[in-house]
Amino acid sequence: MGADSAMIWLRTLFNTQPEDPWTAVYEMRLDRDRFTVRVADGRLVEMNRGEPHERPDTILDTDPDTLVRVLRSPQALTEAINEDRLTIAGDGQAGQRLFDAVRPNDLGHSTGNGFDVRPAIH
Repeated sequence: MGADSAMIWLRTLFNTQPEDPWTAVYEMRLDRDRFTVRVADGRLVEMNRGEPHERPDTILDTDPDTLVRVLRSPQALTEAINEDRLTIAGDGQAGQRLFDAVRPNDLGHSTGNGFDVRPAIH
């Protein structure tokens, strides 16, 4: 799977967390590809290709296939970290919160995630 497809999975499965909001900037390193993900008040408000303009709170480094496995199965996160297929640098709690906000759902139906800004992947 390609990096863009993996990031679309993240966007699709992300569930807004207004009851327990947090704000963080993430740099997603998927092999050679870089993406910026921004969560504000528990909402996914930005997802773009490229490194963040400011220092990210958390850097996630993995490959697209591993990211998709982790998004599909919460148990896969621990396995990927233990096998050095995924690293989380910086604010580990923010990294965990990003994965906690992703819960598999029936693809093809709205997640009701209430994006404030439509994420763009180029």
